[in-house]
Amino acid sequence: MLIVTLALCVMALGLLILVLGYLNPTALALITSFLQDVNSPHSIQSRGELWSQSLQDLTDHPLIGTGAGQTLEMPNSLLPNVSHSHNVVIDYARTLGVPGLILITFQILIILAVCASTTLKALNATTSRWNDRILAVGLSFGPVAYVGANFSSDSFGPTTSPFLFSVLYLMLANRRFLWELEVVGKVFQFGPLTLNYESRSAKIHETELALGSEEYQLLEELSKRPGIATSYDKIMDSVFENHVYIDEDTMDQLATNLTKSIRSVDPNFDSIEKVSGLGYRLRNG
Repeated sequence: MLIVTLALCVMALGLLILVLGYLNPTALALITSFLQDVNSPHSIQSRGELWSQSLQDLTDHPLIGTGAGQTLEMPNSLLPNVSHSHNVVIDYARTLGVPGLILITFQILIILAVCASTTLKALNATTSRWNDRILAVGLSFGPVAYVGANFSSDSFGPTTSPFLFSVLYLMLANRRFLWELEVVGKVFQFGPLTLNYESRSAKIHETELALGSEEYQLLEELSKRPGIATSYDKIMDSVFENHVYIDEDTMDQLATNLTKSIRSVDPNFDSIEKVSGLGYRLRNG
């Protein structure tokens, strides 16, 4: 079975190469050069020489390096001089010395730590919707992939670094959004109203509310961002997960039923408010 699987993988790879050669021969030539051309500074075969010379430059200039932006000269090689070492850590060490090595190592460790922390927090964010958690995990892999690619490619240059910072920003924004939904002890307190996200129960003035599953889900969704309108689309995705489309009248009726259920215990409750054209919110005050 293993031999058959390997044979199928080889056949699939060969077919992929043939298709790529037919559709985009330039791309195939670049890949071939990257893998095989020992005399090209852009090939993986030349990385060892570039890194060896870069480390030699670091040894010769350990405190200040050769200088930021300085060309990597290859005096004992058939390779031409190049502008970078094709490894972000080695290039910082070559051009900025040991201080540069410490700086880039610290920066990479921070990026990896934030990505790992975001992934773990998303996996443990049990009160958040699964698609929000998957988005956080997916975004956290972007910076990791970028950093990994730079261990055999260009340094954090102006042409690619915007990708890193944009994905980092999106990841941190998503992470903040997730943690706005996470409450200490999985309990949400809003005046006399209390929600326990783990037991999926709600109380008002310490009296248990008899809510239907859709009523509770609507109340939980509104509680995640108190004072801020939750859109009809978000309510539809969260509350009516098994439906393709739910009209506004159905959502209005659900909100009315929820309000009635709460007022059966507290007649003065009026915190669920419709925001015209937007959705609903749990109003402060």
